[in-house]
Amino acid sequence: MSENFMPFSLAAAQKYNKKTDFKIFDAMIEAVPALSYRRDGQRFAAGVYEFQKSSGLPSHECDGKLGRQTYGLLVALLQDVNEHVIYDGAPLIMPARDEYRLVTFEEEGGLDLHRFGNFSPRKQEIKGVCVHWGGLNARHCFNVFASPTRKVSSHFLLGLEDGQAVVYQVLDIKHSAWHGGKINGFTVGIDICQQAGIQWADHYHEAGYNLQVISNPSTRGEKRILTLHPLLARAASLFLEDLMNALDLPIKPAPDASGIYEREVNAGKVTLFGHSHVNRRKWDIAPYWDDIIGGMNV
Repeated sequence: MSENFMPFSLAAAQKYNKKTDFKIFDAMIEAVPALSYRRDGQRFAAGVYEFQKSSGLPSHECDGKLGRQTYGLLVALLQDVNEHVIYDGAPLIMPARDEYRLVTFEEEGGLDLHRFGNFSPRKQEIKGVCVHWGGLNARHCFNVFASPTRKVSSHFLLGLEDGQAVVYQVLDIKHSAWHGGKINGFTVGIDICQQAGIQWADHYHEAGYNLQVISNPSTRGEKRILTLHPLLARAASLFLEDLMNALDLPIKPAPDASGIYEREVNAGKVTLFGHSHVNRRKWDIAPYWDDIIGGMNV
């Protein structure tokens, strides 16, 4: 299609598209083949325009620019086979899994921490993921984070609900959650919402978790702990892998459960770690580290 016949400015669309960094998936290219071309090219912009027009956008919004609205329409094409998380207000595609259900703060039934304000603008590039444990379950953890007296937060809460692992995204990834002190600016925080302390054995028994009391396999924390529910362990392994792949982060886990790797984390040599790996006073999630990493494809 010649630029002379375009009902929008190709030059403006090309300039805009060159700056976008939305991830283009194979299924999107199947629906709009022009997305396989260079983002700053005419064929890419023309393909975006044709998709906008075929999607029923008003004529003044069919501008050949791959903005959030247009990308959201592309994501909608994938909803039957994919999930997503929210990064800077836009969907970031994740695979659909039987092992966990993903619920963002924008969805019905979601949990939203934004109104409580316990986060900061992110000023650093994301280069790692820090895993914690928090709360007795995901909703309890959310209530703790929502408390006006607890200035803490995380991006994702993983818990059991009705016998299924559920991941709640409670903060946009563009924000720095308050979960790990000095590492907040360049990390994503994830809380596994099950406690390890044996004082919670009766609570989890009544909740139907069927956990065991075992010796702590790490050298951090209490000598006797509750096992991590196998559904949570499997979901954590898969979700961490899926999220880091979606964020284009190399998966470089801390090499053992008990060590301190703060320097390696700061240098980007370790990109996946527990709170205990960067803080000697913490022991989450050292006892469960091998269970989680052992289930990942790393």
